[in-house]
Amino acid sequence: MLEIITSAVGFLILILLFAVGAIASLFFRKNDKLANLCSSAFAVAGSLYGLIFSTSIILTGHILAFYFSIYPFPLLAVSFHIDMLSAFFIFVISLIALFCSLYGVGYAKHFYKKYNLGALGFFYHLLVASLLLVVTASNGIFFLIAWEIMSISSYFLVVYDRNDEDNVKAGSLYLIMTYVGTAFIIVSFCFCINITVLLILWR
Repeated sequence: MLEIITSAVGFLILILLFAVGAIASLFFRKNDKLANLCSSAFAVAGSLYGLIFSTSIILTGHILAFYFSIYPFPLLAVSFHIDMLSAFFIFVISLIALFCSLYGVGYAKHFYKKYNLGALGFFYHLLVASLLLVVTASNGIFFLIAWEIMSISSYFLVVYDRNDEDNVKAGSLYLIMTYVGTAFIIVSFCFCINITVLLILWR
């Protein structure tokens, strides 16, 4: 059982729990109560499994690396590398997500008949899944894709209560700062590539 948890299949199950939670939230979007309960149930299940997965990796010292090649675009390969550091971040993300998911069951009731609870659950699950992908991605382009998904889902969660003007302003500021951060990440990638090429040529 432990071998399955600490394998590529085990990690895919973790991501799949949040993916199914996102889809299920949209499926029950016309019923606020069902959307809230379904979203929270998958979020709690995913968070608990994330804690089990990360703890197993840390205790066993297992390093997990795998990828999926997207033919004929090798640069778009979906690759993962999970070591002790990645597992620690997965543990932290899962722990925070667990507390937020439990608190969110009651908090989301304030939005019944006011906003679409399915959208809230969808973007929440998308955020957690993208955070997990960010800390485990081992490909630069895939990392940026996961980063963008995280940024966009976070933005929609910030402006979810769109009748509050402060939330809309905060969301706009957040989006600007996120893209500034993305620009710096791309610059750092280009810098690292140039340094690597120079070192190869120098040898």
